[in-house]
Amino acid sequence: MLLLAIETATDGCSVALFSDNVVTERSIRAPRGHAARVLGMVDELLKEADVSPEFIEGIVYGKGPGSFLGTRIAASVAQSLALAWSCALIPVSTLAALATQCYQASGIERVFVGWDARMQAIYWGDYTLTDGLMIAAEGDQLSSPEFFYALQVEGKIALVGNAWQTYQAGLPNNWSDTFVVYHDDLYPKASGLFPLGKAAFDKGESVPLAEGVPVYLRHPVTHQEEV
Repeated sequence: MLLLAIETATDGCSVALFSDNVVTERSIRAPRGHAARVLGMVDELLKEADVSPEFIEGIVYGKGPGSFLGTRIAASVAQSLALAWSCALIPVSTLAALATQCYQASGIERVFVGWDARMQAIYWGDYTLTDGLMIAAEGDQLSSPEFFYALQVEGKIALVGNAWQTYQAGLPNNWSDTFVVYHDDLYPKASGLFPLGKAAFDKGESVPLAEGVPVYLRHPVTHQEEV
């Protein structure tokens, strides 16, 4: 299996190659520099691995949630390469990638991922190791810091992502006692997309090019009826 992964939804920009169970990766932090760098990173990675694009079987990309521009870059680059190389296109949650990285680093099987969505909002997911993969039963969500006061938590849980530090003052005071691991400086990386990406590829769960789009989470808008 030969897969390429692309993740640009946050300030981190990374590309990774999975070949014969070996992962190679290039990763940088370059706010607002992803568009100018990502294709060059892909080219460098393939040359380093001595892999011709025609042998790539699938492209896995981080679909977000994350920055508006960053998620669009990953999706559009992945679409273009999948079209040019005639290979499968596989979207994976950016938060799932971060949950996977946290599990791999800590060994803790339940992870709360939280990323700053700005405007007093948090992109987040409650991920649990299920059949070897980090899965969020209710998917990724967008909530205010106040939402977490009503959230019942127990057991061994890892906390990862920059939102927990950014909104620490607005979160429940007892969270520091509840969670046993705290990573606020870990960024989503392309290599974190591979476990779910490989599983989808094995099941033939790629998407048509037209459906290779980013994910945008927004608060629901309510409209009051005029009286």
